[in-house]
Formats: sequence, structure tokens, C-alpha cells
Amino acid sequence: MGAAMRSLLSAAAAVLALGATSASATTVTLLVAGSITVSDDSNSVTNGSITVGVPYTATIVYDLTAAFDREPDPTYGDWVVPAASSSVMVSVGNYIFDAANPLVLGIENGFTLPNLDTAGWLVLGLSGVGSLDPGVSWGTGYTAGSLFDYTGKAAISDLLADANWNRADYGPDDQAFELVIEVFDPRTAGRDHLSLRGTIDMITVIVPEPATLILLAVGVLPVLRRGSR
Repeated sequence: MGAAMRSLLSAAAAVLALGATSASATTVTLLVAGSITVSDDSNSVTNGSITVGVPYTATIVYDLTAAFDREPDPTYGDWVVPAASSSVMVSVGNYIFDAANPLVLGIENGFTLPNLDTAGWLVLGLSGVGSLDPGVSWGTGYTAGSLFDYTGKAAISDLLADANWNRADYGPDDQAFELVIEVFDPRTAGRDHLSLRGTIDMITVIVPEPATLILLAVGVLPVLRRGSR
């Protein structure tokens, strides 16, 4: 056996070993898209850039290995992912909102009602980026999303690894998405706010690690077969 073949065998063994220890990906990315159905900009600080019908996107990233369940009930998963292992970013109109707080992901498998399954997320400590009038600034807020299935078929367990983010498996809801954030405006007394509700039209789930390992293995093994002839 030549040195090149030994190197290929070593590479294949490493890839397959990685695949064995990474049977499921640890990092999950949700790409959420929808449109705004309710826009309450109490002091018009967004200058009309966020109105009913405006599209939004949200990117949610979490590490499965860092999540822990605060709820012992086997039909309800109240999963918390530390800020260091998660991120949430919402883009709507001329503004971007994100948070550096822990992400909470909820999964119900018949917890509230026998035939009610839910999946959703919540993050507090939301902050905003984008042009505002002089003296006006963002406070803090939150963003959340909720999906409801009244047939009891969407969830198979309360485990985060089993979370079903397939939008088609849940019922319609024109206010499934929510974003609320305080606004500090010296031109008015007290605190103003931006409050948004919207649809969740599509969720794309990206789980890259296992697929990458499988592709590597598929690419290496044919080379090994050719080299062994």
C-alpha cells in the first residue's frame, strides 16, 4: 500500500469517525419570513418604513448541545439556550433588531390540550439599529413567534432535537410573529414604542454539519475504491 493510499485511508477514517460522533448536528438555523399585519409606531419614529404589508425576515440560531429544559413535564419543553450559544436577528423596513440575551424555545406536545401542538421562540433584551431622528433612541424589547397545530400531529415529543419547524404542519395565523420595543423620544412625555405583529409564511431550517460530513465521506470512498484496484 502506497503512502498516498494510506493518507486517503486516514482521511476516510477521520471523516467516518466524525460522522459517528456527530449523528445529529448541534447548530440549527431557522430562516423565518413573513409580512407585517399590525404596525403600531406610537410616534412615527420609523418614518413610514414599517407599515402593514412590509416583509420581514428573522434569523434564529441555536446550539442543541447548550440547551436545557426548565420544564420536567414530558409534554412541554421549555428550552433555554444561553446567549453565547444562540442569536436572533430581525430585519424589517430600514431597521435591524437583535438581542444578546438567552433564547427560549417552547415545544408543546399535548400539554395544554390533548390535540394541541405548538412550537415557538422568545428572546428578551432586543435592541435596534437604524436611522432615527436626532435625540430619539431605541430602548429594549422582545421578539417572539408561535405556531399552533390543533390536530395534534405536528409534534412527536417535547425534545428540542425533535422540534418540527415545518410551517405547513401548523395552522394559519396572521399574528404569529411579534416584535415590541421601547422608543425614547424627547419630543413626547413618557415612553413611546414600536409594536409589530405579522405572519410567519415560511421557515427554512439549515442543519449543515452532518450533510457536510456525509458529502466528504461520499467523496472519499469512491477514490479509495479506485485506488485499491
